[in-house]
Amino acid sequence: MTAEDDPGIGDDDLLHRRVLDREGMVAFDDTLQRWTPLNAAIRFDPDGMSVYLDSVLAAGGRGPADVAAQRSGSIVFSVKASEPRSLDLGILHTPAGPQTDPVAFAHGVIVGDPSWPDAELRRRRNRLRTRFALTWGSVTV
Repeated sequence: MTAEDDPGIGDDDLLHRRVLDREGMVAFDDTLQRWTPLNAAIRFDPDGMSVYLDSVLAAGGRGPADVAAQRSGSIVFSVKASEPRSLDLGILHTPAGPQTDPVAFAHGVIVGDPSWPDAELRRRRNRLRTRFALTWGSVTV
């Protein structure tokens, strides 16, 4: 069984994850030669990993900078929707506010299959972690 997934979210849609620019949240990956979020920055809550759907943000005239602006000291890492799906993770649009608040309305989650043990979800998260790329902001740690 795989996770619940919204087929209306295209594989090329970018999923933005807001991450605090501080030690323990980001690290430079020598193999990839770029900054990546650490596991603590992309953990799954019981309802999934919060992300913001780029297509929904763009429809509201917003982008990754607006996601980062929600909390001081934030940067944004992004991944194409096809990446979590390649790991049998699903993506759902879960608005956290009305359409009049374009950033909250763009909220979504990456979810795993509820029948998976925690160790399986962590394994898939660990594989997904290196597929995120910094798309807004500069790392200062």
